[in-house]
Amino acid sequence: MALLPAHARSVHRVFPHVHCAGCSRASDRISKRREQTRLDQLLSLSREVQTLYALLQAFLSMVRERKHQDLRSWMRQASTCGIPELGSFVTGIEQDYDAVHAALRLPWSQGITEGKVNKLKTLKRVMYGRAGFPLLRQRLLHDA
Repeated sequence: MALLPAHARSVHRVFPHVHCAGCSRASDRISKRREQTRLDQLLSLSREVQTLYALLQAFLSMVRERKHQDLRSWMRQASTCGIPELGSFVTGIEQDYDAVHAALRLPWSQGITEGKVNKLKTLKRVMYGRAGFPLLRQRLLHDA
């Protein structure tokens, strides 16, 4: 701070975030480099870790880009990779394959409904033992 001109020092005293604006970008770069270094260390541990990482990244990409046509091939790869946890995950997907495939294929989402149910359950938990259904109903309708 002593290297800054007098007018800049006064700005930094009043608005400390001005001084840190440039620092956050640098710390983000450092943080990303550290994360990448840590990831490289983890990937170098074993071939199994590399396989797991590659399959998980492929799954994330498939979900984010909604590539439903890749689901079966990903499931085959994951079940034959030899990692028991992935095999268990694939078994779960197979049990509800139609729903998972539809979630990747169709544009609709249950997110709004799930959010409302979560809100209702949270309100019920907060108000447990305090009041009956009329107050719960009023709170839920008031917050909507």
